[in-house]
Amino acid sequence: MSRVKNAVTCKEVLNLLENLANGWRQPHWKKNLFVHHGMSSQLLEQYKVNGFLNLVWTVDIVKENSYYIQILKVWDILPLSQMPRLANHLDVLFENYTVDKMNRCKHKCLNGCLVVPMRWPIDSNISPNADPVLSLSELLASIGVRDDFESSSTTNM
Repeated sequence: MSRVKNAVTCKEVLNLLENLANGWRQPHWKKNLFVHHGMSSQLLEQYKVNGFLNLVWTVDIVKENSYYIQILKVWDILPLSQMPRLANHLDVLFENYTVDKMNRCKHKCLNGCLVVPMRWPIDSNISPNADPVLSLSELLASIGVRDDFESSSTTNM
């Protein structure tokens, strides 16, 4: 944010980050300003901030206590012309991700039209490709979704 000097643009970025943290996602028809065919294309999200800059982010997985937890990871705010360089850098990083980690990053848990962070016990065999109804009911039984969502949106940005 320190590189963004325009106060209006900073406010737009902060508003967009707050909306993302609260589960809002852009409609699919507004996405894909930049087309990339590398490994990062599976995870990379870009949202227009103004007519010139884009917020570039992904969902990542961190270990916290005895869980894997989805978080938002913001990579940069940059013009579309600089996206290829960032995407190539992220391709190298994402090549080290296991298939399981990639699947967990891509997994979406919806609460109405909002995306809420998912978490999985580290010692569990539950994978994102398992029966979603069983997996979700088991996970919801073991956690408080509301508390988890509120703490994730404020602490994991």
